[in-house]
Amino acid sequence: MTSAQTAKGLRPSFLDLVLVDRDVYWRVLSLDYQAEQFEVFHRSLVTRWTHYVGTQLIVGGFLLATLGFHVGAVSVAVVVAAALALWYVALDRTVGLAASAQVGVLLALAWAGSRAGLTAGDAVAVLAVTAAAQNISHAVEPVPPVLTGRGFEPFATYWAQASTAHRVRLIALNVFYLPLELVSAPRLFPVHVLRVMHRFGWRREQAADVRARADAILAAG
Repeated sequence: MTSAQTAKGLRPSFLDLVLVDRDVYWRVLSLDYQAEQFEVFHRSLVTRWTHYVGTQLIVGGFLLATLGFHVGAVSVAVVVAAALALWYVALDRTVGLAASAQVGVLLALAWAGSRAGLTAGDAVAVLAVTAAAQNISHAVEPVPPVLTGRGFEPFATYWAQASTAHRVRLIALNVFYLPLELVSAPRLFPVHVLRVMHRFGWRREQAADVRARADAILAAG
């Protein structure tokens, strides 16, 4: 739901409240759009770094959790890693190759961890803790229009003005936000690789354009 729709008094659907921005889940083959939306919803250093580290842990956790299962003679973790690599290369060949190499490193670390005694249960614990940390880190981010009914607002401002019903609603929605952190990690993985490449000077114009579009979205509410 857009801020314009909110301003007209249209009530967000349950799916809008859960997904916040549906397009990030549909436009999974647009790296540029994913980078823009990451910039919109991850403004603070705390949130960004929690997700930079957390995304690595979640993808690595998925690989460790599936390492012991097989499709014929092939580990499911290898199938997952190959599927991610194909997805990332389809997004962008250069970024995809870099992201695929990182997935390969995580697969090797998962294998080494398994040899050292780590189990699928350990992987599930890592996934749960990391998803919770990422979800909590969003508390320092502006609350989006779909929840405020107005525009982007600091959490303290929104919470102070929110009714009891809206406060309860936000707390209850975290039941759905937690698993979405797990679902979103593979989607955001190449975005983080892209941001590292931007830091080293690759496609500086794209980096500036992404920031400008995100700033405009936040300013427009």
